[in-house]
Amino acid sequence: MYRRRNKKFNILQGNEEQSLEFSRNGIRLRQTNITELLKISKKTNKSVVVPNTAFTMELDVKSLGNISETDHTETSSQSEDTIIYGENESVNNNSTSLETTSPSSTIVIHEHVIFNDPTDVLSVEICDDSDIPLSNTGSDELSRKKYARSLTSKRKLIFDDTEEPSSVSPKKRMELTNNSTMEMDVSAPVDVNTAENIPTNTKQDDQVPSCSKSQSTKNNTTAGQKGLLTPRKINSTDSTNKSNRISPQKSPTSPKCLKKLNPKEGKQLQIKQLDELIKLFKGVSKNCFKRKLLNEAEYKILKRFISLEDNRKYVVMKLFVWKKMWYNIFSFSKKANLIVNDDKDIIDIFENLKQEEFVDTMYNKVENLLELLNTLGHDKIKEIMIKLKIKPIKSKPENVKLILQVASRQRTLPGSKSFKEVILNAIENKMGFSFKIKFQDIQKYFQSIVYDKIVFPKVSIENYPVFVSRQQFLDYGKALKVKLLLDDTLSKIKETKLGILNIGNQAYLELQQSKLEERDKVAPHLYKFRAVHVYSKILSLCCNHIYTKKDGFPNEAKKWLEYLIQRFPESRYIGFWYQKLIWLHMRHLNEISYEKAAKLLIEVLENKAYKLNILSIYELAKLGTKLKQSKKYKIDQLYHDKIAQLMPRTIKEDEIPQEQIDSTSIRHLEQTGVKKNYITVSSDEITIQTVEQVALNYYADNGYPEGIHCESSLVNGLLLLFFWDIIYNPSINIPAIFIEPIQQGPLDIFTEYFYDNRKDLFKERLNEISCWSVDKLIDFAKNNWKNHCYKVSIFGLIQNAIRSLDIIPKLINVIGRKLLTSIFARLIEDLRMYRSGMPDLLIWNIEKQHCKFVEVKSENDRLAVNQLLWLKYLKDNGADVAVCWVHSRGSKRKIIKSSPVKSKT
Repeated sequence: MYRRRNKKFNILQGNEEQSLEFSRNGIRLRQTNITELLKISKKTNKSVVVPNTAFTMELDVKSLGNISETDHTETSSQSEDTIIYGENESVNNNSTSLETTSPSSTIVIHEHVIFNDPTDVLSVEICDDSDIPLSNTGSDELSRKKYARSLTSKRKLIFDDTEEPSSVSPKKRMELTNNSTMEMDVSAPVDVNTAENIPTNTKQDDQVPSCSKSQSTKNNTTAGQKGLLTPRKINSTDSTNKSNRISPQKSPTSPKCLKKLNPKEGKQLQIKQLDELIKLFKGVSKNCFKRKLLNEAEYKILKRFISLEDNRKYVVMKLFVWKKMWYNIFSFSKKANLIVNDDKDIIDIFENLKQEEFVDTMYNKVENLLELLNTLGHDKIKEIMIKLKIKPIKSKPENVKLILQVASRQRTLPGSKSFKEVILNAIENKMGFSFKIKFQDIQKYFQSIVYDKIVFPKVSIENYPVFVSRQQFLDYGKALKVKLLLDDTLSKIKETKLGILNIGNQAYLELQQSKLEERDKVAPHLYKFRAVHVYSKILSLCCNHIYTKKDGFPNEAKKWLEYLIQRFPESRYIGFWYQKLIWLHMRHLNEISYEKAAKLLIEVLENKAYKLNILSIYELAKLGTKLKQSKKYKIDQLYHDKIAQLMPRTIKEDEIPQEQIDSTSIRHLEQTGVKKNYITVSSDEITIQTVEQVALNYYADNGYPEGIHCESSLVNGLLLLFFWDIIYNPSINIPAIFIEPIQQGPLDIFTEYFYDNRKDLFKERLNEISCWSVDKLIDFAKNNWKNHCYKVSIFGLIQNAIRSLDIIPKLINVIGRKLLTSIFARLIEDLRMYRSGMPDLLIWNIEKQHCKFVEVKSENDRLAVNQLLWLKYLKDNGADVAVCWVHSRGSKRKIIKSSPVKSKT
């Protein structure tokens, strides 16, 4: 038996008090590799450091306001091995961990909050694992100590089994965090009230205007940079890590991260929201091209909204932002802080909005039964069930389901109300005067413009018609809805192949019924705003996800691919379609035919070569190699010879320098396809690292003290610094590239027209970069960083990729003008294709003025074609490149010619 301590929090929000259970054992860590970790830790008597990326956790405690705690205990017959999750904890060197007995027990994590004293009162706003504003004040202290921070350090898991769980008292648990100081890492300036032992940020040069980051980008892991974040020390022994992780900045688009506003700030935000909405509507009504896209009824609604009184506009605006559901008018007005003299004013407001057709009040309809039941709280659901003589059960969803089942089975007597009508009457008694908005959600617009305070690039706006008719606009909107449905389906953990098939069939039917539209001769890049283009992309994505024989629909994929090739012979996706169709004939159709596959390959290489980019050519070449070398399915000699004639020279992996590192990996027991984590052991701790961090640490010991795990983000950021003016303010006139002030990039970005529209300007800038002195290059890049790093762009925020000015001189010096020019020349030639595939690591030695591009792979990984193409290109242009294979000890090794084996303990 052991005693498990729980907390019961009373959350004070306004005048309402709510109770919240929060287990002191916190959140269970997924059973990925904990058994191995526990064994290793117990054998070596070392603590374990876990970076943010090592685990995925969910937090279902969402609390805002003042939290007071009361203790209660819970007993269980099963003992547990417990890991203390040292995120906000300070640990006494002499203290012991809790509940560590049975080696086969479940590991449990303590999440985020440990109290120093039972009388402590905390105010906690939990946003996510890596961004937790926290304030702490003792019971005898009136002034609250506040600090905000981004939790960026590595997380410690401490193992200890020196004390039996039964002997661990609740008070002992509290004492775990006493008599110690807590080190904190800060990644950005924060507002701090003066308080003892509250950490502050280090001074940074060249401050830029602060702004919220609107997009989440690839995390950068750096080694050896001064001023970067270091792990929090929990052990008595101090140790230094050579690889420090920069935590991702939480995108403020998440509602969890919105600041809790005081009434004055809330009122100002409401006014700004309303101003932005009115500005949006007025912009549509004044623009002749946009106005033509609305029918007469829609335009009248727009004008009526603009003419409403401010309090009525405010109600409509809140309904735009809030969840689309039925609201009681008085509850809504109180929650929205609507300023009125008495209840009669509230009724007048909503009667007026009903007359103007902005809200719907007819909710008591049979078809709304499920929606209305879901709108009500659980207590009211139970009251309705008791009135209807239905026995309530535990959860709200089960009770709702039970009511609907009873309603469907209940027969109606002649001349009396149906049972569904009786339920609706009961719901109406609970809901009172209720209403719902009639329009669509614009939450994302407010989120970016009002909450996130996004700064868009300053550009010259052109009044150009994207759509030539209202029907064209409606067709595009309809296609976008199908695309969003597909994106939602693909984003699910277990995507349903049947759901993808249904969406693909819908897109296929729409394409068959649509007419092929000609591209705009003045602005051909606007073709991406046509429904036909969207449906062709949808069908391509569906093919890519259901073409396999196992759990897929290869015959449907074959039909769609053949249709796409025949319907869009000049498409830039033609290479992808042929590639998938060839592979279907080689592997996934019931009738395997290498002969048909060979004919298709010869057809595309002979007749469509002018539409193929280099990536498609080499992907097709891989299939050609399989066709030529197959012993089971031999093709005719003529096909063999033609394929050999048409194929490019293959790029072999052994042309790229290879290096190997040995490290101990942790297996993911319950998941396949998940990247491995690795263990490195120092004198006093075990560190869990990603494969890239293992490589960074190895190179830090072998001549490259600094480096970044950046993939393509760093190079893309440098591209923006050197070509910002050409992308956003070209000196030549390019029609229809900026038509709205809230664009992240020109409308021709990532199209085949982007480079051609600016070819002369790009060539001139590349020539300047190759001729400028190093000092001029550095000054040019720094000035653009200062002027534009806080603005959104085609690659997100520049400061997400290039965190500070200090790194710019280092990068330019170690990469060099010549190589930098070559990299930029390749990128701008086809930005869509080359923006990905760059090596994982950029490492350098500033003293030797030398850098190296390294692609890191575990033993089961393979180099993708675009990665191999980038490595070959960099090597041909004088860069030092390598593929670093990180092997798990005891695994089957990858045989690499003439490559020494390194050991990373």
